[in-house]
Amino acid sequence: MSKALILNLQNITKVYTGLDAPILNKINIRLYQGENIAITGVSGSGKSTLLHLMAGLDIPSEGSVEINDQKLDTLNQSQLAAMRNKLIGFVYQAHHLLPDFTALENILMPLIIKGGNYKKAHNRALKMLKTLGLSKRAEHYPHQLSGGERQRVAVGRALIIEPQLILADEPTGNLDHKNAKLVFDMFLELANEFKSSIVLVTHDLELARKMKKIYHLAEGTINNK
Repeated sequence: MSKALILNLQNITKVYTGLDAPILNKINIRLYQGENIAITGVSGSGKSTLLHLMAGLDIPSEGSVEINDQKLDTLNQSQLAAMRNKLIGFVYQAHHLLPDFTALENILMPLIIKGGNYKKAHNRALKMLKTLGLSKRAEHYPHQLSGGERQRVAVGRALIIEPQLILADEPTGNLDHKNAKLVFDMFLELANEFKSSIVLVTHDLELARKMKKIYHLAEGTINNK
């Protein structure tokens, strides 16, 4: 049985006023269920712009983005937000945890937004904390956690909905090597368990090599390394 096509970018071009050339020029990427890819490139090459287009947070100048065969340009803002809440997990270099919420509450938040049985959601969040080795930190606030612990909570929050697609922008960029390896290994293990597809933007070639494919973005075009 063939795997489902999760993400399909067709001839994506992005032009910004004032620039001599497109930041992205005719980008084509197909990502299937459970596959993972890395996108590398220097700062300013358009990697984060590409992630924003994948999530429907920005609009391409030309071309189309499809998630589960649904063209994003046919959806209104409410529909896009609902799709992101249901299908996409985001992990950023900065943890973006809510400072007035505990580790448990931060992980629980996407499930509350999604709706459903609160008790089941609460138990899932507790299980996620245990998987991340943070059971004893459940009632701690972000400022009471170490950098590595905060990023583990961010990973848990992104993956608690068991997303079909994970968009990760330098997810370990603020961590030392030891914590980066710990967090990323947990991230990969959970993504594989949920059969999530991953798009990883990173400067770290060691992390990039853990992905099935590596794409390099330069001068608006993308090449499979």
